Amino acid sequence: MIKRRNSKKIKLKDTYIGGDAPILVQSMLNIPASDIEGSVNQAKELAAAGCQVIRFAIPNEEALNLIEPIKKAVDVPLVADIHFDYKLAVGAAERGIDKIRINPGNIGSIQRIKAVVDVAKERNIPIRVGVNSGSLEKELVAKYHGVTAEGLVESALDKVHLIEENGYDNLVISIKSSDVMMCVHAHELIAKKTDYPLHVGITEAGTITSGNIKSAIGLGLILNQDIGDTIRVSLTGDPLEEIKSAKLILRTLGLRKGGIEVVSCPTCGRTQINLIALANRVEDMVADIEIVPGKKSLECRSDEDGEMRIFDVELSLLLDIKFYEEEHFDCLQDAYSTSCDLRLTKSNSHAKQLLLKNQSAVRVSDHIKVDPEKDNILQICNATGTIQIDEQTIVTDGISIEGAVELDILYITEDDLHPLNVLQASIPFQHTIEVRGISPEDDYELQTDISSINVLMLDREELEAKLVLNLCVLVFTECCNDVVTDIEEHEIDMETFQQMPGLVCYVVQTGDTLWDIAKLFRTTTNDIRTINELESDAVTPGDKLILLKQTDGIL
Repeated sequence: MIKRRNSKKIKLKDTYIGGDAPILVQSMLNIPASDIEGSVNQAKELAAAGCQVIRFAIPNEEALNLIEPIKKAVDVPLVADIHFDYKLAVGAAERGIDKIRINPGNIGSIQRIKAVVDVAKERNIPIRVGVNSGSLEKELVAKYHGVTAEGLVESALDKVHLIEENGYDNLVISIKSSDVMMCVHAHELIAKKTDYPLHVGITEAGTITSGNIKSAIGLGLILNQDIGDTIRVSLTGDPLEEIKSAKLILRTLGLRKGGIEVVSCPTCGRTQINLIALANRVEDMVADIEIVPGKKSLECRSDEDGEMRIFDVELSLLLDIKFYEEEHFDCLQDAYSTSCDLRLTKSNSHAKQLLLKNQSAVRVSDHIKVDPEKDNILQICNATGTIQIDEQTIVTDGISIEGAVELDILYITEDDLHPLNVLQASIPFQHTIEVRGISPEDDYELQTDISSINVLMLDREELEAKLVLNLCVLVFTECCNDVVTDIEEHEIDMETFQQMPGLVCYVVQTGDTLWDIAKLFRTTTNDIRTINELESDAVTPGDKLILLKQTDGIL
């Protein structure tokens, strides 16, 4: 059991940070601030998953409108993430935010910092002082000959002292780095220099896989030294994954109780079942995924030199996901007995069967006319495109696809004031995907993407675009079969049975199976194979068979 560091206890809405309070799990909304409905829904999802503190960016005044609807939707404490504009911090506090996250070094003058502190003091709102290795002051970089743990700690404590000088100590400190060991060392140092609660995390950790590994190592090393009062696992992905990972890290370290731990064997030569296939069942499914850009925002901000050279881009992706699982099952279509009469009840069964999966690479090219007066192109930098399907029709042995590729071509101009511009163009295409045996009643799913785009300048008035499109189609056909749902046994009609010949020489007819023949003459397929020395159940029209009526159990 890890002994917790004795940190100062800070009240946050109806809960606490630090002291003997449990370590709180945090996450952050990644929905554009302009999408209030989407932000509210994501906040609800996070709260339901066990997120105990929810942070969201306040990049502009419009984003302040998020606070009230999210507060109404969830009871979780809310944190406003402020980067530069102190007025947004003041506005967030006035609208009822529960906590403010700032980097005082980015806020500006002492007067601006004081304005934030005054409104926080008035409402008793905690301030989280955040310092990041990516924005360490140039003076400290020079002092420590690079970005170091010592520099991070000094920067954080300098910011804390600024706020303390304004008469406020309701603070939480956050020092983060994408360098795991630097982050660990920084927390070891600052834990000895202050008793303020610490928010712990590995910033810009990466994707689900790399981010989880880096966070597990970094947070494990820090928390194992009784350091940390709140945590966040920063992942490039769904924030819900952050909650899962954070809870698991805390449970693994014995810092959180409850939940279900799944234990899975890595398998070896003693494994008696297909455990790998079972664990990876989802990978055996056929998935049709369409990614559509949703809300997006682009903001330009200044760099450390004061130049407007940094773009902040927020983009949400709308995912339409369909999973298909192929399941094999046995069903009874017919039955008979040699010792009694069977009366069968049947019903019609419907199922979807994967007819085929076909992926086509379609080459599309076209010439694009350019107005040299309007579009003065010196050099093409990049080209992106989206596929728009206008019509898709089932035809004989195929699916006819008609649509267009909408291109955005980024190029350099001769205008020094506006050196970059975008030319938009539409390139139509038509293609028939071969699907032998498809019928108008069959269902299909079409997935499209662009494999490559190449745009060349032929001259100042004409471009040539060459593209490769991927068209993937899954075709499903409906299967209808009569299956047995009930069987009733009745005594054999002895008069009819006795009138049947005991020995028959039968010539196999077109469409006959060994089962059908055995049923018709009240014998078994095994007896027919034995008497006629057949190696299998396969029979062909014209074959001559000796059939012997079964009497065991009847006469």
